Amino acid sequence: MAGKSAGEELRAKFRAEQRALRAKFDACLAGGKHTYEKGLRHEQVLIEFLREHLPPRYGVSRGEVADSKGHVARQADVVVYDAHHAPLLQRSEGSQVFAAESVFAVIEVKPKLSRPTLADAVGAVATAKALDRSAIVASHHGHRLIGGPSVNPPMFGAIFALDGPGLDATVPALADLHGTMRWQHWTDAVCVLDKGLVYHFARQADAEGKEVWHPTVLTSDSRLGYYESGEDTLLYFYLFLLYQLSAKELFPPDLVRYAMGLEGPPGRIYLGDRQPCPNLRRRRPGGGGAGS
Repeated sequence: MAGKSAGEELRAKFRAEQRALRAKFDACLAGGKHTYEKGLRHEQVLIEFLREHLPPRYGVSRGEVADSKGHVARQADVVVYDAHHAPLLQRSEGSQVFAAESVFAVIEVKPKLSRPTLADAVGAVATAKALDRSAIVASHHGHRLIGGPSVNPPMFGAIFALDGPGLDATVPALADLHGTMRWQHWTDAVCVLDKGLVYHFARQADAEGKEVWHPTVLTSDSRLGYYESGEDTLLYFYLFLLYQLSAKELFPPDLVRYAMGLEGPPGRIYLGDRQPCPNLRRRRPGGGGAGS
């Protein structure tokens, strides 16, 4: 009998992972009475799964996301960030604050999806996606990249639910919520474990000229659809998440821009032994210029 293909092996592996993940989530529900503590345990289960399965360049943690203009998004259940070039703005027990430019994705975790919990999660994702991501150091081989990008690409925003209504009810509810906000702030994907994955699709012509729907990155013209993926839901979620992460190139955050709200220290310019030394005006970092 011929051995399984790599694709079949991957599917079998993730079906087993999904069963194991479900068991861990169910164990969290069984332990303790406090909803907040149960929520933290659910988040930690997903964080540990992603840490184990994503490439090392992606860090995974719970935390907050802030931008250089002083805006802070709502606390994110799961943050996927650039582990190689992501300086922390702040660290405390159990949580961290990340510069918006360093974040690849935010994920909201819900034990059960309903209209209120869906609205709460969509709102949390929108606050993260609304952050400014223009404070970047665009460089190439150690030199500033002339004509490089002025902003990092949008972050991916998803909802991961352990249970919920049928996807045929979730999609219209999500579409209604999207109708109240800018398309750039829409949620990219909703995963309901053991049921399926909601995603964005675009209509394109195939080789024969027939119009067919394909999964796509979020655009103003994309339409919501879903896969009734059942026991392959975790695999689909992982594959689409990994695709979205791999498609984004993030430049490191320019922390000078984050510090620009602080007044700089006094300074003096050296112009030679017999030259007077003019004072530097107390400019914000990065402001440049000297004065008398």
